[in-house]
Amino acid sequence: MSQSECDWKRWQRERISRVIHEDLISLEHVKDVGQLDLLTLLLQEEVASLLSINFLRQDLSASHEAVDRWIWILENLYCCFWIRPFGAKKIKS
Repeated sequence: MSQSECDWKRWQRERISRVIHEDLISLEHVKDVGQLDLLTLLLQEEVASLLSINFLRQDLSASHEAVDRWIWILENLYCCFWIRPFGAKKIKS
């Protein structure tokens, strides 16, 4: 891995940590910040794939409403964003 890749990964980890631990705590009332850390890691693994809040809920052992709210919070802090499928309402495998 090159030096620029290492710097990028370090910067990315620090940014997410600051957003979650500083901005999020001051703006929103979140009881378990550790769950949000884990959610950001899980969301990074799901990039460019279909997102299932139900699977995230199971991995985090949290309610569907909590995971949906956490994603909404991260989206409002510009940590993630939705790319909705273009086309029919139902996605067929």
